[in-house]
Amino acid sequence: MTNEPDPSVSLLALQDASLEAVTVIRDEIQFIFESNPEKGPFSQTVFGLVRLMGDRSQATLMLTGWSMPWDAEIVLRAFYETATGAERALG
Repeated sequence: MTNEPDPSVSLLALQDASLEAVTVIRDEIQFIFESNPEKGPFSQTVFGLVRLMGDRSQATLMLTGWSMPWDAEIVLRAFYETATGAERALG
């Protein structure tokens, strides 16, 4: 018998830590944008995309953790299509 940790427990701990980190990063970025005095169309568009990306990353982490990678891919694809469309509109 070895003293190696159960890999599934380690992955769950990693998922929890990742979700917490993504939440902290998203909230910090939101604070930075809300503190920014410039409220022009460019900064508002980027802020919207950052918020969308934060929400999508949380959903993707949870879906992947629940063994639903195809659903996670759909969530990410919608974000990338939105980001690409916004880039073309701003560009």
